[in-house]
Amino acid sequence: MFTFNAVIARRFVIGICLCAFFLATFKMHAETQEMYTFSTPEQEADFNEVVQDLRCLVCQNQNLAESQAAFALDLKKEIQQWVLEGKTQKEIKDLLVSRYGDFILFNPPVKRSTYLLWAAPFILFLIAVTGLLKFLKK
Repeated sequence: MFTFNAVIARRFVIGICLCAFFLATFKMHAETQEMYTFSTPEQEADFNEVVQDLRCLVCQNQNLAESQAAFALDLKKEIQQWVLEGKTQKEIKDLLVSRYGDFILFNPPVKRSTYLLWAAPFILFLIAVTGLLKFLKK
């Protein structure tokens, strides 16, 4: 007679869930993987450089080239269209900055509105060093 073993059943269910997860993510990646075609290699290079330099506003820690979010896919299609129309990288970035702000750039320019962004790592480092020195003195 078959005896029910909870540990074996739990492992079986976990295994089935992992297999389903991997199959689903593979299928989603295959469905969203798109080819962007250009008439010249220069256009393709421009496109690749622009999508590398722009942040996905959904993922926020990925650039557009890596992101598979629906927003990123739509934006990549729009960028492809602009590149095919002959817009330069600077024009494309300026259009997107005017639409979404400096946050869309991975390397925002140093200007009055971004001083805190550029200074924050140094300020946090000084706070951490000060805290560490006070802790070590005690």
